[in-house]
Amino acid sequence: MLEVARALASAESKLSFMILASGAILDEEVLAVLKWLEEVGSLRGASERGGLAYARAWRKLSSVERALGVKLAERVAGGYGGGRSFLTPEGNLVLARLEFMSRKAALLSKLLEPDLRIAGSDCPGVRLIADRLWSRELGVEYAAVGSWNGVELLLEGYCDVAGVHLLDPSGRGYNSFLLEDPRLRGKVALVRGYRRRIGFLVRPGNPKSIRSFRDLLRPDVVFANRNRGSGTRSFVDSMLRRLAREEGLAPRKVFASVRGYEWEFHSHAAVAYAVATGKADVGVALEWAAARYGLEFIPLQEEQYDFLVRLDRVQSAPVSLFIEYLGSEDCRDALRALGFDARGSGEVLT
Repeated sequence: MLEVARALASAESKLSFMILASGAILDEEVLAVLKWLEEVGSLRGASERGGLAYARAWRKLSSVERALGVKLAERVAGGYGGGRSFLTPEGNLVLARLEFMSRKAALLSKLLEPDLRIAGSDCPGVRLIADRLWSRELGVEYAAVGSWNGVELLLEGYCDVAGVHLLDPSGRGYNSFLLEDPRLRGKVALVRGYRRRIGFLVRPGNPKSIRSFRDLLRPDVVFANRNRGSGTRSFVDSMLRRLAREEGLAPRKVFASVRGYEWEFHSHAAVAYAVATGKADVGVALEWAAARYGLEFIPLQEEQYDFLVRLDRVQSAPVSLFIEYLGSEDCRDALRALGFDARGSGEVLT
């Protein structure tokens, strides 16, 4: 994942353009042919300089001329060096338009870079916040890659904000322990987000009578698990390890006893869909996902979804706007409509 992040971070955004004029397709290749033909006076030389095969350059130019019904270039035979080519007034007119489009596309390409990058756990609340910030003309890129992957991308410097809901290994609360992580200490702040409920999702009427994690060990129950690195997967694994201790079993034996444990889904909605369509009997996901797919919800835990922010970017205009909006009443009302408790959102902890 980090290799892809590094490649994307160093990538250059580039807009391509195309003009459709009376059936003629005017694009970057036509621009290259006309530009270099005007400079070197030869279609063969123009094709070489423009990086096109001669036959392709000839076909592009001929196609445009047929569509427009005019000559864009003239060729004078004979003379010293065996003749030359040059643009007609119509050819120069087309060249001017294409050069303008090329420069305008280069300027607009700069707008393709995000103002704010968020990576981390999948949550409709984050998508809502991103949408609201877009309406405030802040370009937000949100990648739902899981809590721990979000932390890695934050450390790498790829993103500005990481969305997390990670249970403290001691079982005491969510996320705050990350401030004491040796890799994160002194590098990040924790911004309070909102509380949300996760639980078992089952079909209406709970046909398999699933009530606890112990039921996942039954041979007639198929489980839809979340992907490794997600906060929900961390919660599921912690509950199964607790069950293993209670039963005096090795955790790996408990994991192996769950039908579907290795069957990973990468979002709350994907888990809900698997249950709703009968591919699985149960999964652990948000209450929001249960409502969306008409499933029964059996509460397991209220969890805290927060945001890690790099300290070296916390004062930047995009991050400041993100934190300000997160603490606004407009944001809290919108999150409450999703069933989340957003009291105290936007508080910064270091």
